Amino acid sequence: MDFNLESLKKLWSITGFSNQDLTEFAQQRLVGEIQQGLKVMSTLLILLVLGAMLFFKQMSLINTYSLNYFWVMALAAHINISSRLVSEIKTLHALGITLLVISATAYVFIAHQAGGFSPLLLANIVLLFMIIPMIPWGLREAGAVILAIYLLLTLSATSVAGRFNTENLRILQFFLLAAGLTSLLLVIRSTLIRKNELTSHFELQKAHSDLFTLSHLDPLTGVWNRRYTETAVLRLINDFKNSHGFFHFIVIDLDNFKGLNDTFGHEFGDRVLILFSQTIMKAVGYAGYLIRIGGDEFILLLVHDSPKALVKEIEANIREQVLKEQPNSFFSMSWGLVTLPLLPLVDLEGVYHDADKALYAYKQANKNSKKIALNEADQSLV
Repeated sequence: MDFNLESLKKLWSITGFSNQDLTEFAQQRLVGEIQQGLKVMSTLLILLVLGAMLFFKQMSLINTYSLNYFWVMALAAHINISSRLVSEIKTLHALGITLLVISATAYVFIAHQAGGFSPLLLANIVLLFMIIPMIPWGLREAGAVILAIYLLLTLSATSVAGRFNTENLRILQFFLLAAGLTSLLLVIRSTLIRKNELTSHFELQKAHSDLFTLSHLDPLTGVWNRRYTETAVLRLINDFKNSHGFFHFIVIDLDNFKGLNDTFGHEFGDRVLILFSQTIMKAVGYAGYLIRIGGDEFILLLVHDSPKALVKEIEANIREQVLKEQPNSFFSMSWGLVTLPLLPLVDLEGVYHDADKALYAYKQANKNSKKIALNEADQSLV
């Protein structure tokens, strides 16, 4: 019983999955497939109608049935065009149901005009059921359209007493039940296969994404590693090319990190790297990427109006957190900044070297300022 309920639940909707991410993935994939199915269905229906009209023309009955066939052909052509413009799955399914039900209605009118269901008309009705599986949809939609066509034809044929003889009605019922059941079984089979395929593709894509992420993340700090640099630049450009003209390529180096490790231990050094990374990622958010090049050297890719002020603010924030955890410790960092247009980088290595030169200049300027301060202090003591 549980198996049947689970199977029914799985078949009920082509986009119904327990995983929300999988549902969104399936919807993205199925939109194009449903659009293509509607195009094929409507095109085939147009060809079937043209064939029927040609047959009736040879029998000099085209004027009698032409209006009904014309509406079917016009609707099929309209839905063929509309399917290219619609990207919402429920709406696409509604277009398919409308096409099939109205086509069945036209066949009912033709049957009433002819006073019976000719072999050609029965063939058209069977083919109407057979094209249902051309659209990816679940048991809910397929069952609804099959039931609607069955009830429409059955009730219409029996609504006028004496219009159709008993044998004609029995033949109609046989074809309706056989074609409807066959079509439903084909829908069930294709739904199971397609949902299994979608699940497999989603899991494969997710595994590939997870593998990519793991291979591009620094295990200690959780930020990106150097292999992700080019991808980060491209993503930053893609995200902000319409709202900003420039981005900043910043190389950051922690000052005297070896001394920090030697004095307070490697565990505290690792903690400083983690605090450093977390603080920057929180401050930058979606406006940048932090990449660990190795050791205590990082690259910060950033879109910001005042990058220098932001970096100084981040440094002060990190120093405060480090001193809270170890009051006798120390923290400072040097950085070099290069500002670039939000365009794909031709020479990423060259940009890195330019930022590294700016970093070296920053370090030298800090050393000189410290020397001047020490000299001034010595002179004041004399």
